[in-house]
Amino acid sequence: MGIVTVTIPDEQILEAVHIVFVRDGINATTRDIARQAGVGEGSLFRRFPTKEALFTAAILTPPPPAWVRELETLVGQGDLRANLIHVTRGIIQFAQEGLPLVMVEWAQSRAYLCFRPFH
Repeated sequence: MGIVTVTIPDEQILEAVHIVFVRDGINATTRDIARQAGVGEGSLFRRFPTKEALFTAAILTPPPPAWVRELETLVGQGDLRANLIHVTRGIIQFAQEGLPLVMVEWAQSRAYLCFRPFH
């Protein structure tokens, strides 16, 4: 019986990075990211050479938030006030979910500045 090879999109890996970094912060491991994505660690490193590259890719290419995907369905539909409240809640939720990733990036950059070797 042959080996079955399944290719998953980068987006699936990057979504796993988001989930694991939000949950575990700077202590997130590539093993946990791979498990969340449903792939082996080797698959991660074939596409992203380092944990930092994974994190950077996740930060630079976030998936569109739900409120953005819903905008077109709301145009001309229902009550304007209710739609604005719905979209505003989506924006707030997006900010709350994204803040932990921003804080991890900020903490890493501050740690780098504090501990980098002097030249």
